Amino acid sequence: MRKSVFASVVLLASMSVLSVPALRAQEITIKDPAEVTAYQTATTLTDPKAKAAALEDFLQKYPQSVVKQPVLDMLMDTYQGLKDPDHQLVAATSMLQLDPTNLKAIVYSVLIKKAQCAKPSDAPSCAAAAALAQKGLAAPKPSGTADDDWKKMTDAAYPILHSAIATDDVIAKKDFKAAEEEYKAELALYTDDQSKSQGLQDTLQLASAYSQPGPGQDMVQATWFFARAWNFAPSSYKAQIEPKLEGCYRKAHGKLEGLDAIKTKAAATTFPPPGFSITPAPGAPK
Repeated sequence: MRKSVFASVVLLASMSVLSVPALRAQEITIKDPAEVTAYQTATTLTDPKAKAAALEDFLQKYPQSVVKQPVLDMLMDTYQGLKDPDHQLVAATSMLQLDPTNLKAIVYSVLIKKAQCAKPSDAPSCAAAAALAQKGLAAPKPSGTADDDWKKMTDAAYPILHSAIATDDVIAKKDFKAAEEEYKAELALYTDDQSKSQGLQDTLQLASAYSQPGPGQDMVQATWFFARAWNFAPSSYKAQIEPKLEGCYRKAHGKLEGLDAIKTKAAATTFPPPGFSITPAPGAPK
C-alpha cells in the first residue's frame, strides 16, 4: 500500500488543531501607520493566492516587523491551503529561525520532509525529518499558551513526529526494531477509533516492520497488526494486505485455521490483549 493513502487524513485532522493557540500570548502594537495598513490589508484578504503574495510582500518591506512571527504563522497556513509545500517549507524555516521550538513550524517541516522520504536514496530528507521530530517532541509549551490548547497541539503533533522518526528508522537505517517502538508510541496516542483512520497507515507499517528478518521479527505481532490494518483498509487495498497477513499467520501457526477469529479480535482494539499468542498447529511444519 502506498504511504500516501492515509496521509491526507492525518493532515486534515491535525493542522487545524495546531492553529488553535495562534500567538495569543501578547498584544502587539505596530507604530508605523503605513505598516499598519499593509498588515491589515495582507491579513484580511480572502483569496489565498493574493493573501500569500501580500504577506510575502509585507515581509519583504518590513523584515524586522514586530508582527513578523504572526505573519509567518499565517503564511504557513495559507500555503498549506494552497497545497504549496515548497513555499510552505520556506515559511516554516523562517519561523524556526525566529522561534526554534515553534511546534507548528516543526510539524509542517516534518510532514514535508517526510513526504520526500520514500527510498534509501532519500536518507538526508529522512534524517532531517527525524531530527526535527525529536526536537518537536522536546519543545516546551510557549509562555501564554493555555494548557488545554497545548494539549490539543501535542495530541495532534506527537503522532506525526513519532511516525517521522519511525520512517527514518525504516527507510534510511533499516532498524526495524527501533521503528516498531516509534510506531507503537505513535499508535498509543490514538484512541481505538482514531487508529482506524489516522493511525491506519502506520498500523500497516508496524505490521511490516514486525515481519522483517532480524532481531525485531515477531510473526505473532505482525499477524495482529496486519489483521488490524486489513479490517479498516479501503476495500481496494484488502487484497494487497491479505497475502501478507496470511503469510505471517502461516509462519506463526502453520495453517490458516483460526485466522478469522484473530481478524475479529483485531477489529476491536489497536493493540493485542496482554498475553496474546498464536499456538503452532499440531503437525505444522517448523
